[in-house]
Amino acid sequence: MNKHFSQPAVLGIVGYSGAGKTTLIESILPYLVAAGLQIATLKHTHHTIPLDIPGKDSWRHKQAGAAMSMLLTTSQLQIIQDVAPQISPESLIPTYCAGMDLVLIEGFTHMACAKIEVWRGESAKSLRCADDPGLIAIASDLPHDMNRLPVLSLNDSAGVAQFILHWLTPDDR
Repeated sequence: MNKHFSQPAVLGIVGYSGAGKTTLIESILPYLVAAGLQIATLKHTHHTIPLDIPGKDSWRHKQAGAAMSMLLTTSQLQIIQDVAPQISPESLIPTYCAGMDLVLIEGFTHMACAKIEVWRGESAKSLRCADDPGLIAIASDLPHDMNRLPVLSLNDSAGVAQFILHWLTPDDR
């Protein structure tokens, strides 16, 4: 638990819709967890989706006017809280991610943090964050000519995880 830092490191996994951001996070998590890291993830969506089950007690509490509803089981905690329309992910991390070593952020392209961009060759789109000073690497299915940045293979989850573990060492941050 929080081996190196007083606050968790924050790493954005960014890219166009359908590029494979979720798949990359899903594939590297087991390696990072096996290395002993406590990891939180935070995903951005532009869509309003139901976060609770209609009719269940926690849903009924929210419907009755609770600003926050928490559900605690013997092994998990779910929090559903009303938020301001433009709440920043940065404001959530100190409260909800205390004790974590790393927060992987999916989306939030404009957030000021280190980023790995997932880029698919077949998309024929330019890099979304090419000019972002936080961009530290590209994860791609094809070689990409980015002189200043490492290109990580999307087919090598262990290699991407190793890159992140190296980035987490205090000398590199």
